[in-house]
Amino acid sequence: METLLQAPAGGTPLESPSFEGSNELNEIETIEEFLDKTAHLPAEQVVLAGWVFQGVDLSSIARDRWDRFSLQRANFWGCTFPAGVEVESVRRRGARVLEEDPSLPFKVPASINQRAVELTSFESLSIWSDD
Repeated sequence: METLLQAPAGGTPLESPSFEGSNELNEIETIEEFLDKTAHLPAEQVVLAGWVFQGVDLSSIARDRWDRFSLQRANFWGCTFPAGVEVESVRRRGARVLEEDPSLPFKVPASINQRAVELTSFESLSIWSDD
């Protein structure tokens, strides 16, 4: 699977290797890391398909800039969004969002990057395998 990074001015989005694990090209763990990769681009060229944001506070991004990012197929695990941006609006724009649940007695680890079936299936846990 190829990941769309950004579109050159008036062009087609560029292709890059897809997300493959920790600290790869499209894994973002701080706002500074995200800004280093995107601040020089017009917002319309920021295509976040395949990017994984882990516990990133995105609240410093101006709302008008945020609204022009392409969020389709982006992943936000335990992130804070800009003022006025609701989780459901991010989902409607095509992103996957895993929220922190304040009722849990622990913080969801930022390293979670599993399919929903893996998160809900006891059979997928290594402690249950016969290996």
